[in-house]
Amino acid sequence: MKHFIPFLQDLFKTWSGEEVTGMEAFPPSGSSREYYRLTGGGKTAIGVYHPDHPEYRAFVSFTRQFNSMGLPVPRWLAGDEEKSLYLISDLGDSTLFGKVLAAGKPGGDRPEVMEYFRQALTDLLRFQLTGGEKLEMEQAYPVKRFNRQSMMWDLNYFKYFFLRLSGVPFHEAKLEEDFGELCTFLASADASYFMYRDFQSRNIHICADGLYYIDYQGGRKGPLAYDPASLLFQARAGFSPEEREGLLEHYLREAGRYLRLDEKHFRKEFTAFALLRMMQVLGAYGYRGWFEGKPHFIRSILPVLENLNSLLTDREMPVEIPYLKDILPRMSEASFADELRHMDPGGEGLRVMITSFSYKNGIPADYSGNGGGFVFDCRFLDNPGRLPQFRDKTGFDREVIGFLEGKEEVEKYLNDAFRMVSEAVEKYLGRDFRHLMVNFGCTGGQHRSVYMAERLAKRLRSAYPVDVSVWHRELGKNT
Repeated sequence: MKHFIPFLQDLFKTWSGEEVTGMEAFPPSGSSREYYRLTGGGKTAIGVYHPDHPEYRAFVSFTRQFNSMGLPVPRWLAGDEEKSLYLISDLGDSTLFGKVLAAGKPGGDRPEVMEYFRQALTDLLRFQLTGGEKLEMEQAYPVKRFNRQSMMWDLNYFKYFFLRLSGVPFHEAKLEEDFGELCTFLASADASYFMYRDFQSRNIHICADGLYYIDYQGGRKGPLAYDPASLLFQARAGFSPEEREGLLEHYLREAGRYLRLDEKHFRKEFTAFALLRMMQVLGAYGYRGWFEGKPHFIRSILPVLENLNSLLTDREMPVEIPYLKDILPRMSEASFADELRHMDPGGEGLRVMITSFSYKNGIPADYSGNGGGFVFDCRFLDNPGRLPQFRDKTGFDREVIGFLEGKEEVEKYLNDAFRMVSEAVEKYLGRDFRHLMVNFGCTGGQHRSVYMAERLAKRLRSAYPVDVSVWHRELGKNT
């Protein structure tokens, strides 16, 4: 049992007058916070362990103020800052993000989802305007205002935790020059509003009496355009250009009821903040995914890249950033993006993902969240790469195939691999699993592992009704 659990249960009893009879942990998120649903005596609350004390105080301050302003956030129930614990009202499990995912399946209700997004944008204005005017920002963390320094933090987050980790080569001086130009433009925006900072569908709950909002502890004073850009370019919201434009027009109409906006200039700021936001998100996904090893963040990288390309293609940038406009689209063409496409389970039914690799570059990561799969070491097989006539060839070339094909140890190893993998495939099909990873490694990832991966894929495709994809990592090639 974690050390804080008894204290959290005591806090529930103090608040409710009831003993805890049920306690359900929520899946881990991207932060250090831990969430639990506590029940007892017909009462329920969400218990939170929040060890970051400055952020804890920001959440408490904002929640109590939002409660007093009548804004739709959880009710503050009880807290113990010394033990990093608090209770808030239970908003249930229905989120707008869940509705988005359901709408993408057969029978899904996309019009209902779009209506929820329109309501969210209307509510957002209440936060931005009421919060900007009345909210006390003394406890805001890490900064009270979104300024040029904050923007550079976000851009450096992208540079060091995404761009550098992705392996995409870049010219740092040219990159920094464009960062400076972008920040100079954005820093001129009116920053007198409340900026939610992480306004996205995962943080919007659907309750019987309307939408409710969470995860605003990073809020600060900031520009009006940042939060709608954050929502409308969320990685997996799946907006078409027409849907996105319709929602933006709805937001502008609603804003026009309270403000005299220069729509043309607002759209420029919206475009530039969308670019900033997506680079910040990529930095966060790179840090949480590649650096901390959390696969669900890695799976969201491709949708961000798609949105980024859409932004650069469909909208005119209001500032000259030639190097960013050159390098950002190239990220979608890099080898890491091809590997992510290979690893994305996608679709229905079982998908077998076979990868060839070089041990010099490490065993391929499994981004499915399952922690890995089969790894077959081909280095004991005769290596055609040692012979001059095969050195520049691969396991696709007929000369290499002729060298390996028919060798007793190669055929035996392939049969053994097929037997083990096929047993797993049959079990996975019976249990309705969706992902199986198989890796073949050799010294260079060029000859033996490529040959074995292709041979196994061919046998599996002919034997089972499964989707088999092959990624030759060192060759940068899908089959």
